[in-house]
Amino acid sequence: MTNQDNHQQKQPAAFKPYIEPNRIVQFLKKPFIAGILVFLILMLLVLAFSLQLFNNFRSNQHIQLKQAAYTAKEKLEKVLNNSLSATKTLSFIATSYKIDKDFDVLAQKIIDNNRFIDAVELFEGGVITHVYPYKENASVIGYDILKDTLRNKEALLAISKNELFFAGPFTLRQGYTGIVGRLPIYVDNKFWGFSAVIIKLSTLIRAAEIDSSFKSTYIFQLSKFDPNTGKEVFFLPHPEQFQNPNSVVVDIPSGGWKIYARFAKNQRPNNFFSLILLGILFAFTGGLFVWFIARQPFVLNNLVNEKTAQLKQSEEKFRSLVEQTLVGVFIMQNRKIIYSNPRFMSMIGYKQDELLSTTELKDFVHHSDLEKVNWNYEQPVTATGMPDLYTIRLINKKKHVVYVELITSGIMYEDKQAVIATCIDITRRMEEEKTISKAVSEAQENERMQIGMELHDNVKQILAASLLNLGTVQAYIDDKEIVSDRISQLKLYMDEAIYELRRLSHQLAPSLDPSDSLSEKVQTLVKSMLGSNKLKATVYVDQFPKEINSEIQLAIYRIVQEQVANTLKHSNADEITISIKQKNSGIFIVIADNGKGFDLSQKKEGIGLENIRRRALAHDGKIKIITSPGKGFELQVEIPFD
Repeated sequence: MTNQDNHQQKQPAAFKPYIEPNRIVQFLKKPFIAGILVFLILMLLVLAFSLQLFNNFRSNQHIQLKQAAYTAKEKLEKVLNNSLSATKTLSFIATSYKIDKDFDVLAQKIIDNNRFIDAVELFEGGVITHVYPYKENASVIGYDILKDTLRNKEALLAISKNELFFAGPFTLRQGYTGIVGRLPIYVDNKFWGFSAVIIKLSTLIRAAEIDSSFKSTYIFQLSKFDPNTGKEVFFLPHPEQFQNPNSVVVDIPSGGWKIYARFAKNQRPNNFFSLILLGILFAFTGGLFVWFIARQPFVLNNLVNEKTAQLKQSEEKFRSLVEQTLVGVFIMQNRKIIYSNPRFMSMIGYKQDELLSTTELKDFVHHSDLEKVNWNYEQPVTATGMPDLYTIRLINKKKHVVYVELITSGIMYEDKQAVIATCIDITRRMEEEKTISKAVSEAQENERMQIGMELHDNVKQILAASLLNLGTVQAYIDDKEIVSDRISQLKLYMDEAIYELRRLSHQLAPSLDPSDSLSEKVQTLVKSMLGSNKLKATVYVDQFPKEINSEIQLAIYRIVQEQVANTLKHSNADEITISIKQKNSGIFIVIADNGKGFDLSQKKEGIGLENIRRRALAHDGKIKIITSPGKGFELQVEIPFD
């Protein structure tokens, strides 16, 4: 007995509620018509499936092209962002110090730290006054970009926007083709000139990896609308190949460029025509055996399984794209990771079985950032929901801190609410920002130290000598009470001047003698700053069991100095409290006053608070401000020991 006969004997009742005998007879009386009908239906299914397969293939091809184009864009924008840091550094040094003697040294350091920058320029007004390397670029010295009507539009655009803007690519006066990024410099709210970087076109193409030799799968094109003619100009070979729907394009706002991408060869689905032929054969066979198919319910199950396999295949293609991307991706349900691509696993150093079975959020997210991110999406996911963007710290398996930009959004995963997150490693960028902050802070400290020494060694000595001379005059003048009285008064003025100079010198160049405690230094600072002011100060400093190094002590000293100065200038307070304590593994500083406060949402932070924030960031610290109109001001600063 066959399996078919066994199936029919075991489940005869399953067919009675759904199939009427009269319809079966009528159906079998017209097998040709039934076969044609089934054949046509199956052919429509085959054509629909083939069309869907082709559309999926085209969609996947488009996604791959988009990914390739955005990858090239990210690499190019990374070069532009590095250029922004370089121009800002040059701008700051140019406006703060005399640059004539040190320009080559500074420019060489900038180029050494930015391998995709070929030259650095400094403008006064629109005239190039400094360039490095000099030998290759000497011909541009004295060139006035603002008077060049063919090239000045993008320079004027940079001035109007007051931001870095990249001009070109075009043939430079030096003889090579490149782009010029110009950042306007303002002194006392007046335009002073530009700090600029030059990137050769060949360097730009190499940095973005848009030369076809880098990726044989894709061909790229770089274009820009000429500001003089308004026409689109292409900078790579064969621009005509990108004027068709098989290519994609992304915009780069910083220079007004476009990056095109297309496949190097025409792509077709594997075995597409063979699949159509098999589909026709399947439809023909189905028509011939329609009477048998009508009696076999498991055929329907096979069709369901086939569709499920197709869906799984599409899911695998999507998974393959996610796993090959340079961005970390993971999915969470109930604060547990249920999926992670290889890039995210490499970021935090865990293997897949460790990540999916044993780790929790607290194992790799910095404890201070756990509550910062919205990991719960309890509301239904809608098409209009916008993703959330955060900058947080991850702790990898080796306990190293990794800074990432995290984008999270709610999704439905296996019919349940979940969170999908993508993260980009920005550790290098954060370290560079901290290095720059430290360098700026050190420059300010050196400047203040120099001013303090000048006041102490020169002005004070002159005043002291004047005091001695006046005392001598007083001793040898007989019976001249009025003159004596004036001279005595001048002595008092001299004493007061010497006291003020000593106080100013102490504030500009604080004594960081290891024998003095942090409490003594802060007490002395506050006392010298308040003087006869009506502001009443209460200072409390912990006796720290762990020694605080001199750099952190100096940062604390400057933070207190900056905030006390802010209170004296702006708060109208009559009481201020300064507390420096140990909290967890760091130093917790709280400075509060009972002044007028302000609305944080309406008022932008001033230079004083920005200096405090920068000093805290230079030591991996963070600040928090609590204030509102009429309710005083409280500054909280937390700096780790290490």
